[in-house]
Order: sequence, then structure tokens, then C-alpha cells
Amino acid sequence: MATIILCLVIRKSVLGKPTAYFGFVVGILDLIGAYLWMVGTAMVFVSQLAFAAWFIFLGLRVLGRIEEAVG
Repeated sequence: MATIILCLVIRKSVLGKPTAYFGFVVGILDLIGAYLWMVGTAMVFVSQLAFAAWFIFLGLRVLGRIEEAVG
């Protein structure tokens, strides 16, 4: 749930809508991956991989904004 709430804020920030929309998808995958006994290990792996990819994407967007402000 925290990922989805955070994406609601990111959607209107300078980080952009693509970051937020990717985060919404990741948040839904996190909710699905929370039920280990129902979805299996492959889906849990996809959920965790998507969450890590979203953090990397978010970090790159933040670093890009910092370079814009400094440069």
C-alpha cells in the first residue's frame, strides 16, 4: 500500500507521471506477491524484481533532477 500512496504524490511532482504509473503497477504486483501461498515462487520473484527495478528507476529520476538543478 505504501508504494501506491507514494505514487499518488509522485504523480504530481517533478519526477513525472511515468515514474508514478510504473509505481502503481509495482504496487499492485506487491499486493499480489504478498500472498505467497496463493501465487507461487515465480510470481513472488517477479514482484520483488519489479520493486527493485522501480527503486532503480526512481533513483535515476532523482539523480537526473539533481544534475539539472546543479548544472
